[in-house]
Amino acid sequence: MTWLTGVLGALAPARKKGAAPVASLAAYVFTVCQGALLSARMTGRVEDFDDAIAHLRSSLPG
Repeated sequence: MTWLTGVLGALAPARKKGAAPVASLAAYVFTVCQGALLSARMTGRVEDFDDAIAHLRSSLPG
C-alpha cells in the first residue's frame, strides 16, 4: 500500500482541491484489483478480470 500510494501520488501530484486522499485512492485500486482477481479465479473467466481493470482505469483521474 505504501508503494502504491507513492506511485499514485507521483502520477497525480496536483490533485483537485477536495479530492480523496491518495491513500484512499490506493486502497480503492488495491481492492478493485484484488476483488477482480478473486472473482476471475473463482469463475475461471479471465475476461471478468480484464473488464474490471478496464473500468478501474477509466475511473481514475488523468
